[in-house]
Amino acid sequence: MTEIPLYNYLKKANVNVVLQSKYATDDGSLSIYAMQNNIPYLNAEVQHGHIDEHYRLIAIGTEALADAYPQLKIPKNPNY
Repeated sequence: MTEIPLYNYLKKANVNVVLQSKYATDDGSLSIYAMQNNIPYLNAEVQHGHIDEHYRLIAIGTEALADAYPQLKIPKNPNY
């Protein structure tokens, strides 16, 4: 995660979340690229086979993006 508003939203939703340091080493990862280019970045990882948890994180992440960036007109209640 690269954006504080997204981090705060997910923390309030009781999601285990990590905010990437703005001083992180450039290791060629997508999260570093996103951070350097001011692109909001979320990555949802769950244990293999936990598909319902993956869908839940995607839905919460989508809601976080919709809340933080209303100009994008992202629906808050996607149907997965």
